Amino acid sequence: MRLIRAIDAIALRSKILNILLVEDDPTLQWCAKTMLENMGCRVIEASSCSEALEKFTPQFDGVLTDIGLPDGNGFEVIHHIRRGYPHYSSVIYVYTAFDRDYVEEEYMKANVHGFISKPFLQNDIKKFVDDVQNKKRSVAL
Repeated sequence: MRLIRAIDAIALRSKILNILLVEDDPTLQWCAKTMLENMGCRVIEASSCSEALEKFTPQFDGVLTDIGLPDGNGFEVIHHIRRGYPHYSSVIYVYTAFDRDYVEEEYMKANVHGFISKPFLQNDIKKFVDDVQNKKRSVAL
């Protein structure tokens, strides 16, 4: 954990975007991670709510979380972040195979920045990365 925080502190000073990717499906995790890394991101992966909460630090520039996870859902991760780090304002996106209307109420309560439908495309991931970069720039100013 200390190593992750030390690396996070170094990367925060650089232009590398630090992303927490929460996905339990190994294939989708690999696809999303590969796309993010190809766009210049440093990705820390988590496969469950509990792992995401263990790995989360406010140094992440963005969080991309699946909704359906083996030990809960992505909204629980977001609610924990919002409660535990009320000043954390970095970009949080959710993605799921569920229709947005199906998760609309939780989506609105979680106050997330974006929604991606599965199967996601490279353009979906690029929009997330662009939003993270724009947010990081505006905070740096």
